[in-house]
Amino acid sequence: RALVDAEELDEDESGVPDVYEQDDPEYHLRMAAIHERKAAEHRRLAEERAGAASDKPNSPA
Repeated sequence: RALVDAEELDEDESGVPDVYEQDDPEYHLRMAAIHERKAAEHRRLAEERAGAASDKPNSPA
């Protein structure tokens, strides 16, 4: 089952399974862009949560 899942995986949503695009530089650029967008969103969420946590009063230990 894992082999079938890996063969069908298309994370960049190009319509071509990723396993067949490993030698394509454009595939890697698409994947880098996807991961950069995800990283930016996670940084935004972390900053948002850190700001919310700093707004809470300190509680006694």
